[in-house]
Amino acid sequence: ILPLMPCASRYRLHLWLFLASLLTGPAMAQIPQVHPYQITLRTYLGTFDEADFEVDLQPIVYDPGYFTTKDALHRTWILMEDRGRKMPANTGLRVDAGLFTLPSIERDGTVYMQVGRNSGFFDPLETAWWVAWDYPGNPYFQHPAGINRAFIAAAVDLILTEHNLETSAANRRSDYIGGYLARLAYVYYVVKPSLPPDIQSAYEDGLRRIFDRLTALYPSGNGGADMETFQLAGLWYAAEAIDDDDLRTRALNHSRYVLNVIMKGDGYFHEHGDDGIDLSYEGIAQRFIAWAALLYNDATIDGYLEKSARLKAHQTLPEPDGRFTSPSHFNTGTVWGSATDQWHTYARDHAVAMTTDEAKYLVWTGRVLGSTYFQGLPDEAQMRSDIALAISQRNADTDGSLSWTWNAASTAVPKAWSPQHWLNGIVPAADLYPAGFYDQLSALASSGSALMSPPMLREPGFIEVFGDDFVVARFGTYGAIVHTGTTVAAWADGVPGLSGGALSAFWTEEGGAALLGMSRGAQNAVSDQWTGAQGWDTWAVQAISGVNAAGQPFSSARNRMPTVERTIEGTERATVIVSGAIGSHDGARSAPGGAIAGDVAYTRTFTLAESGVTVTSTLVSDGADVVGGLWEMLPLYLRDAGQTDGDARIEWRVGPDWIPATTDFQTGVTAIRSTRFEQPVQIVFEEPRRVKLSPAVWTSPAMGARVQNVMIDLLGADGGVAMPTLASVTYTIAPASSLVYGDPSGNSEISALDAALVLEHVAGQQFLGGDALLAADVTGNGLVTPLDASYILQFVVGIIDCLPADSACITAR
Repeated sequence: ILPLMPCASRYRLHLWLFLASLLTGPAMAQIPQVHPYQITLRTYLGTFDEADFEVDLQPIVYDPGYFTTKDALHRTWILMEDRGRKMPANTGLRVDAGLFTLPSIERDGTVYMQVGRNSGFFDPLETAWWVAWDYPGNPYFQHPAGINRAFIAAAVDLILTEHNLETSAANRRSDYIGGYLARLAYVYYVVKPSLPPDIQSAYEDGLRRIFDRLTALYPSGNGGADMETFQLAGLWYAAEAIDDDDLRTRALNHSRYVLNVIMKGDGYFHEHGDDGIDLSYEGIAQRFIAWAALLYNDATIDGYLEKSARLKAHQTLPEPDGRFTSPSHFNTGTVWGSATDQWHTYARDHAVAMTTDEAKYLVWTGRVLGSTYFQGLPDEAQMRSDIALAISQRNADTDGSLSWTWNAASTAVPKAWSPQHWLNGIVPAADLYPAGFYDQLSALASSGSALMSPPMLREPGFIEVFGDDFVVARFGTYGAIVHTGTTVAAWADGVPGLSGGALSAFWTEEGGAALLGMSRGAQNAVSDQWTGAQGWDTWAVQAISGVNAAGQPFSSARNRMPTVERTIEGTERATVIVSGAIGSHDGARSAPGGAIAGDVAYTRTFTLAESGVTVTSTLVSDGADVVGGLWEMLPLYLRDAGQTDGDARIEWRVGPDWIPATTDFQTGVTAIRSTRFEQPVQIVFEEPRRVKLSPAVWTSPAMGARVQNVMIDLLGADGGVAMPTLASVTYTIAPASSLVYGDPSGNSEISALDAALVLEHVAGQQFLGGDALLAADVTGNGLVTPLDASYILQFVVGIIDCLPADSACITAR
């Protein structure tokens, strides 16, 4: 048999072999032969020999003549991100040709063709992309052997996938089948024109069967709803490749249905059940939804991507050094927040920005990436230079920094087939590049558009509500995020998700994140635990926490479903009230091991206004429990692992003086000051408190950021006392300003008005917070009383020439 015979001759040959197989039967076949399409495909596989898969490995050629338009230049530049590392790998072109023959695939009673992202061999989707990459410098474009390799691997995978779904219930999940379909459908979409009609018909029969299985399932998100998004592109490619209008309608309708089911909270996709959230996983979801959005060009699908991008944008906190950070304490399994989500690439961020303005800022800023990434909008000369360099370096690893090159043979071999639902996919920002996108970005840059910055850096201010989960606000001098959503019951190891209603972040433009809630992530080897080195007192979350007389911990942070009330007053003010119980309810998740026996409840009120965030945390109990400690916990962000300026400087204000914070209790503290990038933020108490720093700094090997809790005593005594029937603390968080004692009005003039404000505060007619409260305490004793008003009036009329807390008076004494 000639290995490279014309298509017509090959067609006659495999038809003859098919007829022969009907006589001899499939008994010797190791690839399942249950359905007619499987018999047809296996017979076709038998018509190939090793020569049909031979590939002469060649370098990619830089062809400057191809770049006649800015769009062609920009789309190729996106593709070459990090020297082409984010492109689909061409491993399937570099492995040994002999691995694709039927005798090599069927050996020892086993089928050796495990493919997919985690197979250790290659993904036929990626090989199909290479033969579809229509670039003059690509020697593999429409390469017959590349087409054969991709199709043979996909055909075997198709047959074994359905056989597995028919014989085992383990993988009958839409989040798994969606991954299978995306791989199988994309390959067929690319190679179909090279296949004989009956082989097309056979493959389409199998593909339809997978399509039907998938669309009959409910998208439950068993392993995380990010994996449910794999199917969206797969449905599109299947319908388009089969060229069936009914399938096109079903693909669009099912994609809309899937996104409607899995989207929760006005901007995220549920994780591990309806009560879970993990904003790092949203990065995977965005990657695949962006792919689908560019395929379908459907307003409904675009809308879901826009919601996800909008939440991410409002969770993004820019640091003064250009880094981005986000809170993550509520996460189910991972450490990172929205701004540092999973599966990030510059190309992915471009793909999302192609669909929604909510992501345009990522083109100019984005996360902090390595030196091989370019942030911003490059000009034509820069793009040409970057493309030429990327091609040159990927062809030959000149500096030894690459794990593979395009034209180096691979020694990878296939393992015995097993289902592999994970996939990388293509680079949709390059492959599905919308005409005129570069000019659109150029226009935004020329106009200095606010879309070039994340929301926290835009004007004017805002108060945004995201379902039942988040309130995000930006006032003139600060931004804040309040989390009020649910957390997951249990998943993986450790403690999966922390909140119960918490201030997730407090941020200023000059100082970055001063307060930041973080999770160690239940997926990680070092995860949050109730006890030990990652125990409750290191949790980076705002909460009411404590221990009973036996040292058993409890915390409002594990109340999974707090009751929430919100009042939003335009862009001027937001009031958020959360409440819940701590104890035996909900499987004792907030007090494991019977740590709390009596009735204990908490309420937290967050008031967000121009003057700052005022928090009142209140605990009420029946007094039945004896406790060893009870604290309000505040997670102060020290620094990111990559920042070299050192940890934030934390200080206590005692009387008129600021002293370094320590892990020992300090009484009479009227305010806390945290300074990052030389920009202070103050936490001012309504009345003096006893406080200390937590004994250990929160950190995670997976991320390296550092957070340390301030522990605010709620007992007023050492441990071993009855749980108070009422305990409360009120404080205001605000950027520090130039403090003028005696000037709570903040108008830079000490007058009778300031004395009147003090008296109104004492009488409860209005509340002074933040710097205003500190300025009103002219005695420096941590309390605001009529005596402070008296001193201010004496100063105004000239009876005294300085106020007791003023540094001049202190020096004079």
